[in-house]
Amino acid sequence: ISSRLNECIAVANIGEIMFKRGLDYKALEYYNRSFEIARELKVPIGEGIYHLSTARMYIENKMDGNVRKMLDAAFKIFTEAEEVLYLSDCYRNKALHEFMQGKIEAAIEDCKKAAQIAQEIKSDIRRLKALRLNARILAYMEQNESAFKLIDESIILSHQLESDYEAAKGYIERLKLHRKLGNWDKAREDLKRARECAGKFDSCKLKEIIEGYEL
Repeated sequence: ISSRLNECIAVANIGEIMFKRGLDYKALEYYNRSFEIARELKVPIGEGIYHLSTARMYIENKMDGNVRKMLDAAFKIFTEAEEVLYLSDCYRNKALHEFMQGKIEAAIEDCKKAAQIAQEIKSDIRRLKALRLNARILAYMEQNESAFKLIDESIILSHQLESDYEAAKGYIERLKLHRKLGNWDKAREDLKRARECAGKFDSCKLKEIIEGYEL
């Protein structure tokens, strides 16, 4: 069982790599395979990760699918298993989904829950992701100063974790806000920093976006 469980985790991780590379349908193949193994082994957490990963892919790519049903299934599994780590991910993805649906107040509330859990369990990677999403929502609400503060904090955390990938995302998020406000010099500086970070990680969807970004 142990070797099969490791296979389940490995297959799910490959799905994550495919997703980051922009190979969505390939990612879905690996997610589905990990789900089959989790079902076979009767490992609910594996099923929860499948629901969460699939929901995130559907949300970010604006694909058709019952995202709420996927997130609810993941919530149920992780709550029963007391997997607080993944509950933070659930709240963040739920917040993103709500934000994209125009449910701003609900999105802010769930984003705060994601950040709070991340802080409680001392997961800086999850905290910075929640901060960045919260900043995007605040920028949409024209609370630009608060948005900048959260983005800055997320970038600092990214560098502390030595994650060039997350730092690049932070710079792009801040760039968009500078661009919206007409701060072109600052926007160009952030694009330069994002490209410096992107030069340090492997080819993926984010790297292509950054390299092709124009101001």
